[in-house]
Amino acid sequence: MAQQYDDRIKVIKWNGRSDTWSTWKRKFSTSMILKGLGNYLHTDNPPVKPQQDAQNAAAISKYDGENLLLWGAIDMAIPDHIAARIRASGAAEGDGITAWKVLVQDNEKKDRLRATNLRTQLGLHVMEEDGELDSYLEKLFEISRNVQIAEGLKELPNELMITQLFAGLNSSYKHWVHSKFGLENLKYMDLTLELKSISEHEKAQTLMRANAQQSSFYTKPHGYGQLGRQQHGNEHKQNGGGRGQDRDKPQDNEKEQNGRRGVSEIGSLRHSGLMDKDLGDKRLSYFITRSKLFIKNNVD
Repeated sequence: MAQQYDDRIKVIKWNGRSDTWSTWKRKFSTSMILKGLGNYLHTDNPPVKPQQDAQNAAAISKYDGENLLLWGAIDMAIPDHIAARIRASGAAEGDGITAWKVLVQDNEKKDRLRATNLRTQLGLHVMEEDGELDSYLEKLFEISRNVQIAEGLKELPNELMITQLFAGLNSSYKHWVHSKFGLENLKYMDLTLELKSISEHEKAQTLMRANAQQSSFYTKPHGYGQLGRQQHGNEHKQNGGGRGQDRDKPQDNEKEQNGRRGVSEIGSLRHSGLMDKDLGDKRLSYFITRSKLFIKNNVD
């Protein structure tokens, strides 16, 4: 009865992902049972090839034919990289029983505990509040790569990595994480490139602010800043107090003293009576003009 279902029952393909293994195994087993090959899937007690003799010729032919059919079904159902690993594990071409045994053991052996531990390790990997983004991403990728190898995945576990990326980033990236919620078709590699770009931008901004603060310490617009004010004050003292002290230079002091003597002379003329009306206008005008010229030449 099983033979009549051969043409109607399709082989269920497997994508090679560990998270779909159990479902695929169940459906594939069902299809093999309907094809009459279910007894070849018992890995603990599979059929044994009859001994080579004339009496067992039909049984041997049946065994070889069904074993070959199972091999073909498995080979068509699994990805190429997994088929290559089955062959490398010792399954001969056409030996469906051995191929199935290797496939099951490879996905359900005790070493699967390592993959489980790696997933746990990935879930515990978080970025410290003062941690470096590059270090966090590097470690996350390393663990994910180990998960891929342990589970025989063809590609990195994109969804798993994105989930842990969002969960493990520190609070400084919470707004970025919230902006990604609800978006579809996200790629882990694209997200990490975006994060690195943001990180580089923030580092550049921090450096610019630090340089700006350092510059303002020495010089401020319309001022001097703290150190600049102190240096200017020292120069001010060394130069005699700035512009106001320029008059204290020797040549300026001499001019000022000469000017004062000219004014003093006019005062002396008044007190000595030389500016009385009796001296006449000409003599008075002479002394006044002489004093003004003297002051002008020595004070200006």
